[in-house]
Amino acid sequence: FQLEPDEEAIVLRLGKPLPETYGPGLHTKIPLVDKVYSAPVEKQHRLEFGFRSQPDVVTKVDTSGYELESLMLTGDLMLVHVRWSVVFKIEDIHAWLFEIKDREQTIRDISMAVMRQIVGDYSLEEVLTSSQLEIATLSQNATQAALREKVPTGVSITEIAIKSSEVPDKAKKAFDDLTRTLAKVQ
Repeated sequence: FQLEPDEEAIVLRLGKPLPETYGPGLHTKIPLVDKVYSAPVEKQHRLEFGFRSQPDVVTKVDTSGYELESLMLTGDLMLVHVRWSVVFKIEDIHAWLFEIKDREQTIRDISMAVMRQIVGDYSLEEVLTSSQLEIATLSQNATQAALREKVPTGVSITEIAIKSSEVPDKAKKAFDDLTRTLAKVQ
């Protein structure tokens, strides 16, 4: 069997994994006895929340149909859409291949739970303006901790980036009225 430059593989012999992992290049296996499982360990994988980007078009982003992923409640009980991406790399191929069933959905679920929890600790103003980098950093650390300690996925989170945060269209009018009222009071 042959592995590409960004791949690693594990060989199962009669259903049991061999202790070594195989890197790029040509390798041998026993037909009908060995089964090869490979994964791109050198590739950066990306998951997007609240939007999907088009791989061929740099500026094209589709947010329709993904509103529920990004809709959150802030600490001051305001609604906000936070759109972010998670970039990860496979660190432990054995855990990635054999420890959990739906790997990307597991990472997606944990990242959404962590982001919602952290956004819930900040006010709407902070989420929209000054605290986005802090929220992303806290989210990255908490997501990585959950993926190492609670759910062994075998990944390393290399980046969590908040792409945008905005008040939902239906709540904008109420938000604008509140902003005007606060401006008059001050």
